[in-house]
Amino acid sequence: MKNNNKESKYTNSVFEQPWWLDTVAPGKWKEILYKENEDIIARLSVVENKSTIYMPKLTQNIGVWIDENVIKNDKSYKKQRKIYSFYAKEIDKYKTFRIRLNTNNKYFLPFIWKDFVVSPNVTYRIENLSNIDDIYNKFSSNLKRRIKVAQKEVTIEASNDVDILISLIEKTYSIQNRKISEYEKKEIKDIFYASMEHQACKLLYAKDNQNNYHSGALFVYDENVMYYLLGGTDPKYRRSGAHPLILWEGIKLASNLSKVFDFEGSMIESIEDFFRQFGGEQCVYYTIEKRSIFQHVFMFYRRKIKRIIGYKQ
Repeated sequence: MKNNNKESKYTNSVFEQPWWLDTVAPGKWKEILYKENEDIIARLSVVENKSTIYMPKLTQNIGVWIDENVIKNDKSYKKQRKIYSFYAKEIDKYKTFRIRLNTNNKYFLPFIWKDFVVSPNVTYRIENLSNIDDIYNKFSSNLKRRIKVAQKEVTIEASNDVDILISLIEKTYSIQNRKISEYEKKEIKDIFYASMEHQACKLLYAKDNQNNYHSGALFVYDENVMYYLLGGTDPKYRRSGAHPLILWEGIKLASNLSKVFDFEGSMIESIEDFFRQFGGEQCVYYTIEKRSIFQHVFMFYRRKIKRIIGYKQ
């Protein structure tokens, strides 16, 4: 069932909105509804390619949305067990799949009972945005110092020019032995313009008095959560503190636009260390997979291979 560009109320996050899925996976997604007496009780969107379900790029999670009244009244998990068992059976029809569930999806036992691979992912979140001063006080001393340095060197401006961000990402990739493809550039632009149309994003840049762009970041959000989606920094200005300052400005924006700020965390040690300095709460969410034998072998050796070739995410 397709919803074209309409908003849906049956979602956990901006990533599950029909317009978002139309942008990142045009013509490749569908929603699976769980109903009782014609009432929609749960919804899962899947992005498919023949016999495979996959996660589109720049999409943190696509989880199972369940009516909040069901969650509130289901103290014994009886109804949730029924719902998740239904979805486990539905996705088991695919040969392989990979789904990163939303942080709201805590009950995953039916997937384990189907012998799916369940793996934890970690992000950091600032769950309470009501007191900005309190949030800042929880920052590490090193982070505060970097922000103060940046405030003397750059100013933060909102912009609609996504090409600058792409240029900064290219410069970031250059020191990671990576290149950004034309297809990736198009993906970023498509997401930005679709999010702009739905008033679901903010694009910020840090610029000095000589009009040099030090850093940039794109945030996407709905009424519940603002996500730090992606960013880039010119290597020449890595020590200016512009990137931490932009994230701080993003957090302040989130306090007026949403309820939670999500750093869209990483399992990479250096990135985790950086996000942890903002004093957020560690939040676990889960990847559900059915892998082929080749995929099992590949996943086992992937990290070692990346280290050998010097690849960084």
